Amino acid sequence: MLSKCPEDGAVIWPPRPFCPRHMTGEVRWQEASGRGVVHSYTTVHRGEGAFAKTSPYVLAYVELDEGPRVLTNLLNADGGSATDVEIGQRVTAEFDTVGEGAPVLRFKSDP
Repeated sequence: MLSKCPEDGAVIWPPRPFCPRHMTGEVRWQEASGRGVVHSYTTVHRGEGAFAKTSPYVLAYVELDEGPRVLTNLLNADGGSATDVEIGQRVTAEFDTVGEGAPVLRFKSDP
């Protein structure tokens, strides 16, 4: 879910119940498309905590089709750690569980 400013329609990231630019409440909520493009990425070879077992993995900034950039993990289309990543590559969101924690937002490369 994304929040949008009621005055100018700008997407507010991270989502908040008010617009920090106009200090207005009653934001509009919009379901995100779950799609975006890789803006930047790096490969993490030594993960911490629950991510230690999944190393190496790709950590990337994905620019959502709606505008904001989110920091996330990338997966291959088959669910494994992404290996062939390119700037500008199209990706799709999914939720996954890492360890015993809450669901984690990840993106899969489009086939």
